[in-house]
Amino acid sequence: MFLKLGLWLVGLIGLAILGTAFGQDISNVQVQRDVVERKVVITYDLSDVTGGKNNIDLQMSNDGGKTWGLEPAIGSLSGDIGVGVDPGKGKKIVWDAGDVFPNLPEDGFLARLSIEKTVSSASSGGAETVPQPTENPTEVEEENRAELNQDKSLPQTLTGKDGAIRVLIPAGYFTMGAPSGQGLKDEIPQHKVWVSAFYMDQKLVTFDQYDKYCEIMGIAQPVDGFMQYKSQPHWGRGKQPALNLNWKEARDYCRWAGGRLPTEAEWEKAARGGTDTPYFWGKDDSKAADYAWYSGDSGHRAFPVGEMKPNPYGLYDIVGNLWEWVSDWYSEDYYAESPERNPKGPETGKQKVLRGGSFANGTDCLQVTHRAGWDPDKEDGKVDFIGHVFEHGCRCVQTP
Repeated sequence: MFLKLGLWLVGLIGLAILGTAFGQDISNVQVQRDVVERKVVITYDLSDVTGGKNNIDLQMSNDGGKTWGLEPAIGSLSGDIGVGVDPGKGKKIVWDAGDVFPNLPEDGFLARLSIEKTVSSASSGGAETVPQPTENPTEVEEENRAELNQDKSLPQTLTGKDGAIRVLIPAGYFTMGAPSGQGLKDEIPQHKVWVSAFYMDQKLVTFDQYDKYCEIMGIAQPVDGFMQYKSQPHWGRGKQPALNLNWKEARDYCRWAGGRLPTEAEWEKAARGGTDTPYFWGKDDSKAADYAWYSGDSGHRAFPVGEMKPNPYGLYDIVGNLWEWVSDWYSEDYYAESPERNPKGPETGKQKVLRGGSFANGTDCLQVTHRAGWDPDKEDGKVDFIGHVFEHGCRCVQTP
């Protein structure tokens, strides 16, 4: 049996709202920043007079407790967290927050701790010590639990064949799409989706990376600016994001780099970074210029990758700068029929999905629910109007 026993909120100032449930008590909670090591340290005392194992779960907030979407990725936490924490004083959790927040916020974080109790139950194999979501878990619950257990051993990052750093996006459920009445027709209905763990490029694929691929494969390099303008100078190559990519070029590159394009569900889960607001930084677009190159700050051109603040998973330019190709076919009505577990989009279609908006779009396209479709076969350089093809790029993902 798996019982959730209580919630406690704590802040950098060291105050705690304490509670006791079924003989358990969390007390003396402190949260501190280590700006040198770029870590967040949470200490607490845990008393327990009932026996059994204590499973400690942690969520974080960096907006004063308005949202609790910061769920530190598997592998970034160490110490007295997770399954089997023994009672005692001076319990400590260390979060390597620097990968997500290179500069720890001065106003700090709030932490939310919860205790989950695993109660032994008799079986032919002896006492059950593995946490169960219910007394009689379904096949899906068992599969989810097995995935989460396996994910605990995964490294926080991997390096792709192209040298890209890929960040672990943990397995779990998230709410995909926009609430009814708030989103566009193709963004509703909201629906619960389970996405298995995967790794995603921390940054958009750059010209440095794509040009090397073109040289090895003996194919032409894409133009580094508006397709219609064949003379230099353009916006430059190097650390600029590789643009003017059609879907097949993006797919082939990711395969060469030892990965693949993300599914649309993977992209949205990663872009949200554990949040549930329209923008991963909050409910409105007031902070857009801190996180994204868009029409309001870009001068209608692309910029080198990684210059803006990352999202909570440490992903740069996940919205803005360039639209990003994903693997799914586009369908306006797909959400009404999407499966709950690892959806991959319609089997066929005429357009492929693009996500994230670009330097040429307004803030509506920066919302993590925003969707667009484009012809995957459109040949760059053969567009007789200033369309969106030049704004298309990609980032790759990898299955563990």
